[in-house]
Amino acid sequence: MVRKYNDKWIQHAIKKPGRVQVYILNKYGAKGFNNDGTIKMEYINKGINATKRSGNLSLERALMLAKTLKRKKRFPY
Repeated sequence: MVRKYNDKWIQHAIKKPGRVQVYILNKYGAKGFNNDGTIKMEYINKGINATKRSGNLSLERALMLAKTLKRKKRFPY
């Protein structure tokens, strides 16, 4: 059976909402966020590199999804 989520695929892809924000806050503190509360891209990249070294694959995937969604917001199709 093939499931079609159409425009709702993002809601189903995010298993634990807020996980990336909590990780960035614990690891880098408030300097990892912009004034409007969004995560700075450089800290997402730092987090990806750190998780590759630690071997935490699920957190690495969550950070990669955050990076993808941030780019998607900038370039609407």
